[in-house]
Amino acid sequence: MINYLNSERYRLFHKKSLYFTSAFFLLVMVIIAVMYRNSNEAFLSTSALYYLSTLIVTTAISFFIIVLFNSFLTGKDNELLKQAISFGVTRNTIFLSKLVLTLVIFLFLFGLNILTIVLLGENLFTTDPQVLNDFLIAVSNLLPLLISAFTFGHLLRMLGVSQIVTILSMLFVYGLSNEVAGFIFSLVSKHEPISQFFPSALLADAVNDFFNHTVAVQPASWVISGGLIVLYIAIGLRVFGQKNIE
Repeated sequence: MINYLNSERYRLFHKKSLYFTSAFFLLVMVIIAVMYRNSNEAFLSTSALYYLSTLIVTTAISFFIIVLFNSFLTGKDNELLKQAISFGVTRNTIFLSKLVLTLVIFLFLFGLNILTIVLLGENLFTTDPQVLNDFLIAVSNLLPLLISAFTFGHLLRMLGVSQIVTILSMLFVYGLSNEVAGFIFSLVSKHEPISQFFPSALLADAVNDFFNHTVAVQPASWVISGGLIVLYIAIGLRVFGQKNIE
């Protein structure tokens, strides 16, 4: 597995799109900071609105970054997959190696992005320790959901699902699933607490709680996301293991 990881790392680090995407992710945060800092509006000079804006933008951009990162090593590379398999690399190794490598890079970029946001927020705006603390808690609630979304995106891309369908599927699961589930459950019962534990509800809570100054650590985000990650990997290993690679 180590040899295959090294070969995939070489492929990934020689893709210019990786560096363009990473630079864009960080540049957006700098642009937001500069716009707020140069604004004449007094309410824009506080760190609270800046942190809220960057939290929303980071969440939105992360989903597109997830799809792009999962496409770097999974696109139209069936010939490379055939070669790897012919050399004795198992399909489980292929699936997990690509996931681990791209996820580690994504987490590094996400962490660098959060560090950039904090450095800019604490040095360019009127600071408040409580706001920073709330922001970091909100990020900790958001992180497991993004990891599960990344795993879901990897699953779809490894199974040959197109980028457009992958984006739409992720938007549904992590953007609308609680609304759809809530509507369906409401037809059966007036009191349905289940939909509040759907990924989209937890994702919205991570942002809304920060906006409402009611942020707190959400164990449900880690528990639900952990379960989804295990489920996605189990499905991926089984289905990809049986997938016909043409």
